[in-house]
Amino acid sequence: MIDALVSGSLVDAPQEKTGASGKPYVQCRVRVPVADGESMFVLATAFDTDVRRALAALGAGDPVCLAGPLKLGIWSPPDGGARRCSVAFTPVPPICAAS
Repeated sequence: MIDALVSGSLVDAPQEKTGASGKPYVQCRVRVPVADGESMFVLATAFDTDVRRALAALGAGDPVCLAGPLKLGIWSPPDGGARRCSVAFTPVPPICAAS
């Protein structure tokens, strides 16, 4: 795991979900600007109550700054397409939203 600070904007509204164990969580995709005008997409999954509430109050396009462990991996699309790098992130308090 990598301790990371992720800053960007929400791609779409955060989704409130419940895991198989009954534990609630919020998931969102964050567009993070990188070199040469390109963007990287980070999937953030929040379990902490305060972080879940803060994310759920935001909408598509809102800027966010999240801190927590980040995990890199490889993702294979179900349609058999090219494998891609995946970035999974679990934010922890505090979270900030720019005004």
